[in-house]
Amino acid sequence: MPALVDVQLPRYESAAVVVSAPEAGPGNWAGGASCILVNGIFWLAYRIRRPLDSGRGVGVVVAKSSDGVNFKPVCEVGREAFSAASLERPVILPTEVGWRLYLSCATPNSKHWWIDALDAERPEDLPFGDRHLVLAGDDHWALKDPVIIRGGAEDWRMWVCCHPLAEHQICLERRRPPLAGRGRRPARGARHLGREGHPNYRDLERDTVDGAL
Repeated sequence: MPALVDVQLPRYESAAVVVSAPEAGPGNWAGGASCILVNGIFWLAYRIRRPLDSGRGVGVVVAKSSDGVNFKPVCEVGREAFSAASLERPVILPTEVGWRLYLSCATPNSKHWWIDALDAERPEDLPFGDRHLVLAGDDHWALKDPVIIRGGAEDWRMWVCCHPLAEHQICLERRRPPLAGRGRRPARGARHLGREGHPNYRDLERDTVDGAL
């Protein structure tokens, strides 16, 4: 007979607002967050979102907290620095030599997205850090909203939202597996969904070096 384990799952009754929306009203929120605990400090990266006619994802904020609830912003990256129409889900992670901030960037006047990264010695310096193109996307796929975990110095794994841009690919969006990268191994995704040569066939491959696909 299967055993039942009483797991203390999060409850709405004890929820607390960590970051408030920039303003009241529809289209304003703070979200799309990633958070990591390093040496007793919680580091949070989140998106500031405005209504469509006010810029959508206008910036990404990095904040820190000792208790995981009360966060203090330490820096902000604006969409203008990347010539992006909008910024979506960020990811903040420590590296071997400092910190990295992944950013989902929207190409102006299109539905295309790409992923960039900023590297710096300290989280406070990320807006001025070294910039790297991580995943460019192409005419068929927009890439954004990464989820990244590390298993070691050369073991990086990334799951990416691959949004189809061509009309005939829209039916594949919810069925497509994540694009994952491990260390210096190739990252592969969507080798299923049809045979090679078929319009629905897709094989994405990127080499990874220190987490930069």
